[in-house]
Amino acid sequence: MTIKQAPIVSPCAWFEVRRVPGKGYQVTSANGAGAEERKADALAVLELLTQPNPFGPQEYQRWIGPIPGSEENVAVTVRLLPEGDALYHQAWFPPARAVAGVSCFLPRFRVLFLLLSIAFIVGLLASPTLVAFILQRPATDSAVTTAPLSSQQVTLSEEELAFRQALKQLETELSSTREERAKLHKYLSQEGFAADVSSDVLNEKRSVKIIADLDKNPPPQESMLLSNIAVGRLLKLLEALKAFEGQSGKSFLSKETAH
Repeated sequence: MTIKQAPIVSPCAWFEVRRVPGKGYQVTSANGAGAEERKADALAVLELLTQPNPFGPQEYQRWIGPIPGSEENVAVTVRLLPEGDALYHQAWFPPARAVAGVSCFLPRFRVLFLLLSIAFIVGLLASPTLVAFILQRPATDSAVTTAPLSSQQVTLSEEELAFRQALKQLETELSSTREERAKLHKYLSQEGFAADVSSDVLNEKRSVKIIADLDKNPPPQESMLLSNIAVGRLLKLLEALKAFEGQSGKSFLSKETAH
């Protein structure tokens, strides 16, 4: 018995995509034939991936494809970085029809296809009713196979949907509190209020006192003290929220809205 070895498929292109400060996610490495001209396609693959969950696995793989138009398939390895961004490694594989070992079948397939085409045309000419039916038949929806890469639908799990909804809610709250956050940051940034929380040695002391200002009886807790360390951490939080809103959060969530 002769055993035919299955063809070994190798990637035709490799890409590395990571966040570049001030520019968002960019292709930082491209290898393979025509890879330099395919950088936009590599970035478009990110549209088909869910936003990495910071509480999920630190590294995982996804399989995307076939890509409309080129019929290629993409193996994506996602790795979460310590700073919170994601690093994407993409391996692009040729379409199934181009896999080594299939080419020997193509000549016979073309002959068979030609014979079937001739038979089909003869059948059409012999059946005016069938011709009329085809001409009057409404066009089928071909959007699934011809749609651009960025508009493909991806099935999401309940956990991923909940995570996306939480991110959208965060974007809404960030947008509605932008002015208040700016005022609070300006006030807490005054000299002497905050400790340098990045220092190895922290000397905690009194800093800010928050007092209730109501036209009715005071609440059970009328005031609250914040130490210089607490103020320093609050400033770090406000700065992180501003960075998230201006870069990763805003860019990702705008893509989600487009979907």
